[in-house]
Amino acid sequence: GDDIREKIMKQEIPYCEHCNDNTSFMKPDIVFFGESLPDVFDQCIANDKDKVDLLIVMGSSLKVQPVALIPEILNANIPQILVNRELVGQPHQFDYAYLGDCDDFVRDLENKLGW
Repeated sequence: GDDIREKIMKQEIPYCEHCNDNTSFMKPDIVFFGESLPDVFDQCIANDKDKVDLLIVMGSSLKVQPVALIPEILNANIPQILVNRELVGQPHQFDYAYLGDCDDFVRDLENKLGW
C-alpha cells in the first residue's frame, strides 16, 4: 500500500513499475463493489454449507450478492446471530440480534466465556 499511496491520493492510476508498459496497473488484494468474487468462494460455500453449526453475521448490510444469500442457503435449523447496529437481511429472521457495535459484542462474548 505504501508503494502506491501517493498515486492513489492524487487519484492517479498506479501502474506497475516492474512491467513498465503503462497498461499493467496495481490493484489491492480485495474485491471491489461490482466485481465478481473468485471461483473459490462458490467452491467453499458448496463444500462448507452442510458443515456449518452456527452463523454469525457481523457488521454487514447484507445487501451485496452473493454474500447476502448465505443466511438463506443454510439449513433452517442452523442458529443464526446478527451483530450489527441495525436490523438487516429483511425479511430474513435471525435467531438472535445484537444491535450495537461489533467490538462491544466481542468483548461481551469474551467476558461471558472467561477468555
